[in-house]
Amino acid sequence: GNLEDPAPPAPPPPPVGKPPAPIRIDGVELFGDELWFDDPETRKRLRDSVIEAHREEKILVGPPADEVERICPSNGRILGAGAVLRLGGAHQGGYGEQDIAYAYRQLARALHPDKNPTIPTAGAAFKRLSEAADELRQGLTEQRNALKTLVAFAGRSATAEMLERPQEAIFAEATRVLYTVATTAGEGHIDRLALNRAATFNSQKALLLASEWFQKPGLLDVFGGTPVRTSYDCAPKRYRAQFLCLINRLLLVEARQFGDGHIRAGWNSIMQNFPELALWREFREHLQLHVWDNSNDPKNDTRVYADETDAGKPPEPKEPEMDNQTKAQKLLETYWTLLSGRAL
Repeated sequence: GNLEDPAPPAPPPPPVGKPPAPIRIDGVELFGDELWFDDPETRKRLRDSVIEAHREEKILVGPPADEVERICPSNGRILGAGAVLRLGGAHQGGYGEQDIAYAYRQLARALHPDKNPTIPTAGAAFKRLSEAADELRQGLTEQRNALKTLVAFAGRSATAEMLERPQEAIFAEATRVLYTVATTAGEGHIDRLALNRAATFNSQKALLLASEWFQKPGLLDVFGGTPVRTSYDCAPKRYRAQFLCLINRLLLVEARQFGDGHIRAGWNSIMQNFPELALWREFREHLQLHVWDNSNDPKNDTRVYADETDAGKPPEPKEPEMDNQTKAQKLLETYWTLLSGRAL
């Protein structure tokens, strides 16, 4: 008998006609699987935008009393290090030692206790300012170590330019890892023949990276750490959306591979690091309801019985039920707003 594998089926014919135009929602951008992390021009444009943002934006220092209240709020809230020095976030896109030093000098001149003897909490605010600068410098060390780890998985090394303000490079390399693993591992229900055929076209480095992701904890630990989250907060919204989509795709792949929806413990840190994933998954479910044809599914007729104690009472008014398309649009608007960045 013939022991060779059967020939794969022919690919489906191309679609006929033009695809439907996407629905435009005010304030929401389109995004998809863009290979921006592998495009030198896009990467250079992102780095240049960070340099220009720091060149144009001067640290605005308000009256000392206002700055003291901002840094040491009377309500007891603790301000993050980046917020104290007004560094980080998608507006600037990253920072390095020189940016930290500049921001610290500008604020220290205004907040020094000797210049503000009438403000009782000036000393505490000045102390918090120094602590925040130290936290950001320590964070840069951790970010550079994470960047070196990520590029090492690709068989490369980090350049001096990448290490100066490492946030853009970390996010690009992290997205590259996710994209490579997602396209190598296969998604959905794929037969063994198709997976074997795909493996012949994937590079050896890509296959090793996928093996590293699924069989060892190192990469999960990197993605569950603060450096990747910090770089995420400094990235443009459309790339953050793509990043979350890729993480969710790999989460689904892992749950399928391990069976019964089981995933490794390292995913707990990733889920805590990116709580936006929960909203993304909810949006995805509503979107699936909108585009999936369930007209032939059995109807779910649930009979509701009134409680005996409520007999005779008029029913309470209910909010009108939204259709699946409206739900999906509302979730998308909320999701895109959340991608503007978490409060510092």
